[in-house]
Amino acid sequence: MVMEQVLSRYTQAFNTAWTHVLERYRMCDHKLSQACYYALSGEGKRVRPLLTLACAEAVGGTLEQALPAAVAVEMVHTYSLVHDDLPDFDDDDFRRGRATVHRQFDVPTAILVGDGLLTDAWSLLAKPQKWGLWADVATDVRLSWIENLSRAAGSSGMVLGQDLDMYWTGVADCPESMLWKITQHKTADLFAAACTLGAQSTGEMDIAVKPFEEFGRSLGVAFQLRDDGLDDRAGLGKSAGKDRRQEKNSARRFFTPSQLAVKITEFREKALKSIPLACQTDALLALVRLVECRTH
Repeated sequence: MVMEQVLSRYTQAFNTAWTHVLERYRMCDHKLSQACYYALSGEGKRVRPLLTLACAEAVGGTLEQALPAAVAVEMVHTYSLVHDDLPDFDDDDFRRGRATVHRQFDVPTAILVGDGLLTDAWSLLAKPQKWGLWADVATDVRLSWIENLSRAAGSSGMVLGQDLDMYWTGVADCPESMLWKITQHKTADLFAAACTLGAQSTGEMDIAVKPFEEFGRSLGVAFQLRDDGLDDRAGLGKSAGKDRRQEKNSARRFFTPSQLAVKITEFREKALKSIPLACQTDALLALVRLVECRTH
């Protein structure tokens, strides 16, 4: 089946839920809410929330059960992009094919947008109904969602990855081991959380969820390696050649294109070996292919 056809049901379900969140910000007339709406309404790939939904169904759950987790994952991801684009970090003018939040509004507003979206994600997970998401999810599942997503986003996850990325930018003798550490925390931790939250949506015990965490982590590394390889390509919705100009220690500095392709395949295979064959649904396989073969 064509990849888009396989994922269409997941995309439609997510977009419907996402509309509820967007409307909440759009209806407020103050500047911060309008800036949050702007950040969230960009056309992203939605790989992470679709993974959440696909992992939920892979273990026998429903899309409705997993939608609050999928929406929260995308809110956290969007916050990270808003902050990543700021002048003191990557200083980018474009994101998702249009002006970054700090260019469209201003730097203080962009900082507050990131702060607001990150904090609102926890509110949504705690009380999905208040955000228009009527999911029948037990309290202990919602607490597990909050625990896992906050760990992936926090000072031992994405924030640490961003710190390491900034520290080693422009350092010529950065070791290859640091590339993998940055990649794991800045990108793979959130992929792992996205898959974990999906598998947890049915109330599965941690021991049953662990394979999906490993699946997401390996797939997240493959995603970032592919992203590094596309740095010079125009039409990605962000500034082409940004990593090269800023002397980022991305995978392009350590591997040739052919070596990079081999590494991506290795992590794809590692991801698939992490979960039982019975859980390798058409949707998950389509998302794996999307990560491995994407051109934008």
